[in-house]
Amino acid sequence: MFTANPNSEKTRYIGKLKKYTDNYFSVVENKNVTAEAIIAYDNIMIINELFGSAAGKREIFIRGLNCEKTEQSLSRTRSTVFELVLCNEWNYFATFTLNGRHERDNINVFRKKFTIWLKNYNVRNSTSIKYLLIPEQHRENADGKKCWHCHGVVMGLPAEHLTAFRLTDKLPLRMKKIIKNGRELYNWQSYADKFGFVSLERIQSIEATAKYITKYITKNVKKTEIEVNKRMFYASQGLKRAEILHEGEVLQDYEPDFENDYIRTKTFQTLDEALTLFAVETKGGTASDTEAHDVDD
Repeated sequence: MFTANPNSEKTRYIGKLKKYTDNYFSVVENKNVTAEAIIAYDNIMIINELFGSAAGKREIFIRGLNCEKTEQSLSRTRSTVFELVLCNEWNYFATFTLNGRHERDNINVFRKKFTIWLKNYNVRNSTSIKYLLIPEQHRENADGKKCWHCHGVVMGLPAEHLTAFRLTDKLPLRMKKIIKNGRELYNWQSYADKFGFVSLERIQSIEATAKYITKYITKNVKKTEIEVNKRMFYASQGLKRAEILHEGEVLQDYEPDFENDYIRTKTFQTLDEALTLFAVETKGGTASDTEAHDVDD
């Protein structure tokens, strides 16, 4: 996990204190493994120089290095998606599909067409619809090609542009069960006419939605054919990001809410609680390494 400072008995972490909403603060700590990867690569190159035919070894290493990059990239992407969802006022969770009139196996073509279409839609309707979409592949079509669809969140879409699905509509069994349970699902006919089937549901909890949607950023990159360092989500420009209130050494031990080889996080409901991680212990309690209460929230 995180590497301890050799000059200290305690592990030392540099963390960022972020404000997502008025009652959601998070201390985020990232691990940097770039130096380790460089050293490992240098060692492989030395072996190649000394022992000649090591093309296979080099290929094996580079494959492993790409896996390392993928894991780091997935971790960063999940954090970014969670932040963008939690920090913005999304109205609907949506699933967008493509019909047979489109290149359903080419996500880049869809992204470009969708961006242009939505821009024109906003101009025609005097709206400011924004989105965050995560592409996902599903079953193969008749040509043996895997088709793309997208899950995501939408805001700025007027309710009057939508119509509620009914049980009498031709719907998948999963959707009919949702409607029978009293939850409303909506059709965006303008999108359906242009691209294909779409389903939207009004968001009840933005925090729950942020946690749920990050599950679509999976480790199964090979299956979804998203290459290393390629975009794993698409989002409108100008979305709000978390505000960094403090950055410095984490001085207090704590139990993280989440931890892997690249990141660990802890969430708090108040700023004062979050600042205690950066505070020095004193006889009378704690004292911040900075003037904690001078931080504007």
